[in-house]
Amino acid sequence: MGDNKYKYLIKNTGFLAISSFSSRILVFLLVPFYTNILSTSEYGIYDLATTTIQLLMPILTLNVYEGVTRFLMSDKENPNTIVTLGFKYIAVGTAIFALALWANTIFNIFPLFSGFELLIFLYFVSNVLYQYAVQCAKGFELVKLMGIAGVISTVVMVFTNVLFLAIWHIGLPGFFLSYILGQGIAAVYLFWKIEIIRYLKNEDDYDVQKRLVYYSVPLILNTIGWWINNASDRYIVTWLCGVSINGIYSVSYKIPSILSTFQSIFTQSWQISAIKEYQKEGYRRFYARMLETINLIVGIACMVLILFTKVIAGFLYAKDFYSAWEYVPFLLLSTVFSASAGMVGPILSAKKNTKALGTSTLFGALTNIVFNIALVSIIGAQGAAIATALSSFLIFLLRYISAKKEIEGISLPRLFGFWVVICIQACLMIDGGHYWGQVVLIVVGILMYKDNIGLALKCLKK
Repeated sequence: MGDNKYKYLIKNTGFLAISSFSSRILVFLLVPFYTNILSTSEYGIYDLATTTIQLLMPILTLNVYEGVTRFLMSDKENPNTIVTLGFKYIAVGTAIFALALWANTIFNIFPLFSGFELLIFLYFVSNVLYQYAVQCAKGFELVKLMGIAGVISTVVMVFTNVLFLAIWHIGLPGFFLSYILGQGIAAVYLFWKIEIIRYLKNEDDYDVQKRLVYYSVPLILNTIGWWINNASDRYIVTWLCGVSINGIYSVSYKIPSILSTFQSIFTQSWQISAIKEYQKEGYRRFYARMLETINLIVGIACMVLILFTKVIAGFLYAKDFYSAWEYVPFLLLSTVFSASAGMVGPILSAKKNTKALGTSTLFGALTNIVFNIALVSIIGAQGAAIATALSSFLIFLLRYISAKKEIEGISLPRLFGFWVVICIQACLMIDGGHYWGQVVLIVVGILMYKDNIGLALKCLKK
């Protein structure tokens, strides 16, 4: 029985990995395509619009669609009620967003978005429906369907990107439309396969609604916090350095997205396992072993990517965007911290301690703003990358403090020492490369976690 939880986790991760890596790699390879077609300003506008949506979506919907997963996995809850409540809240949130965009067309509150209101609205609708459908699939443990939906979304995005940008030359509106269609069609697929319409009933349960909202609302802080941590730097870089520099800086996230893709895949399957195993025999040691293993895998991958940052950037970025490589090392380090924080987050969700989850992320995000303003003012966009890494570390630390009673056997000195090694490597890369020194540091990092390599290889092999 002891190995079943590992097999279940590996199986779910495998479903998501096969679909996500096969599909997201296609999107990854499209980066040189659209950086050659779109200007730095156009990409900067798109990036600001989509990151703004990521902020507003949880606020306007009270983040109830995330609570859907946790409550659907409870045997005590009526799935009809949970699915219906989730849909009602995203419908209200969408209506409020439509009113906000209408106000922008009249008063021109955000001039950069002027003329793009309809596209931004459709992006919001497709995104919120897709996220809601994914949470329903996760709650019903239909991980395979999530994977297929990811493939559908990406294939549609790739095809329409080529069609709209290279053949029809629509430009920025075409870039928006490709993502709208990709997310929208994937959402329709999940609605159809899960039969979400069948669960939608005209019934109210005040007690369930109260508990669902009580669980979900603190997650708004979590989502906002991550948004601030990952996106506020765009606004500050735009403010202090200009929209073109923000376009370059935004593109620098594409290399760290290799790691964040793995992180997001594993976190989705880990959330299911963390909830299923909570308070079962040996769950504390299970949590600790998986945290250490993921830290090792992501950390070593981060170090390899730092070593080859310039090579990857030369292939991936167009000439005007090549300087973005300078921001990559510390953004990669931030992804390592985020991966560890992402491991602790579902543990807090399993405990239904969403307050600690939200407040930790929000505190890290607020410090991110302070760090961003201070560092970008002094050293430019590189300061934004460093600020993102620092705040991601703080988020992990605060989460770990809240969840440490549920994690048995973690060595914090070794964990922090490993991260210091990665930080030194990032500095060496920015300061001229020092490639042999980087190789030595990679070896040191591996040796620090040599006793975890067996489990890591087992997880990767299966």
